[in-house]
Formats: sequence, structure tokens, C-alpha cells
Amino acid sequence: MSSKKKPVPILSPKERSDLSWKMYLQAQGAFCSAEILNEHIDNKDVGRVGMYPKDPSRVQYLLGPHMFTLYAFSLELYFKLIIVKENGIQRDTHDLYQLYSELPEHIRFAIDFYYKNPPSHFAREVFDGRAKLAEIGAPDTLDGIIKMGRHAFRDSRYYYEEGKSIFLLLPEVIFATRQYIYDNNPKWPRTLHIGDDPVSSPFSGNA
Repeated sequence: MSSKKKPVPILSPKERSDLSWKMYLQAQGAFCSAEILNEHIDNKDVGRVGMYPKDPSRVQYLLGPHMFTLYAFSLELYFKLIIVKENGIQRDTHDLYQLYSELPEHIRFAIDFYYKNPPSHFAREVFDGRAKLAEIGAPDTLDGIIKMGRHAFRDSRYYYEEGKSIFLLLPEVIFATRQYIYDNNPKWPRTLHIGDDPVSSPFSGNA
């Protein structure tokens, strides 16, 4: 006896609006948490995190996988909230490429435009990073980058396992996706505040 898949429920306009807003807040929280970890790792400010202050490389090993988990999770949620808003459907997967492939074509085109045209004050860092990744055989297209890093959320959580590796998802993939969301949801806040300090991105307009 063959089992039929249950039809995916289509959300009402109000449900789409409410759920996508909640997902946006959680995505922003994950992204900003990753940015805070990234700042500590980049600055080797290990004393403030209280782990092996004389061995920064060890701290990078301890914190790095968690930073990538948060980056990957934020991108997953950004893709999912777009799907909710556009299609009224909730997706239950961590596969970034599957989610990206479900975005409407015009949205993928818009994200790709932002990916190819980063802000001028961020462009040098972006293109230097892409050149380094190209040296190790990374794809040079947005589609290829996401496809290669499709399981980043899974792999970063099990970094200790043999054979697991973290693909360095380029931050500008996330920033480009955020920029599309900002442009189409102008009333949504672009920053979170940690105490008196805003946490934003080079694409936010508030950095």
C-alpha cells in the first residue's frame, strides 16, 4: 500500500507576515552572535572569552566551528523566511542549496546582483577573500558557493568527527541575502543592540 505525502499547508497572508518576522529576529540574533565571535577570533581577544589566553590558535579551533554554525543557521533562516513570505510554505531542511533553489528566480537574481556588487568600502576585502578561496578550487559563482557549502550547518556542529570539514561560507553571501531582505522590508530593523553598541553588517547602511 503506497503512502501519500501530506500536502504542504499554505499559510495565510497574516501567518506569512507574522512567521517571517519571527524568523527574521532569530536569524538576526544568530548572525550578530556569529559576528561577535568573529570579532574576538580576528582580534585574538582571548582574554575576554577566558580560554587559553596564551594560545590564540587553540581558541580559534574552539570558537571557529560555533561561529560557522551560527553563520550557516542565520543564512538558513534568511532563505526560509523568504520562502515563507513568497510561497507561504515552511521548509524543514538544513540544506542551504535546496533552500536557495526554492527561491523565486527574480529573488535569486537580486541576491546574485548584491553578491557581485558589494559596497565600495567592503569590496576590497570581498575580492581578496574570493581570490584566496579560488586558489583552493572554490567556485567563483554564488550558486556554486552555496552548493559547495550546502551542509555547513551540519558539518560545523560535528567538526570533531573525522572527515567533517567546514566550508568557509563567504560572509558576503549572507550580507547579499540580508540586503535583499532590507530592500523589501524597509520597516524591519537592520541592527541589534548589545548594551549601547549596535551590531550590524557592512551592507546594513548603519555600519
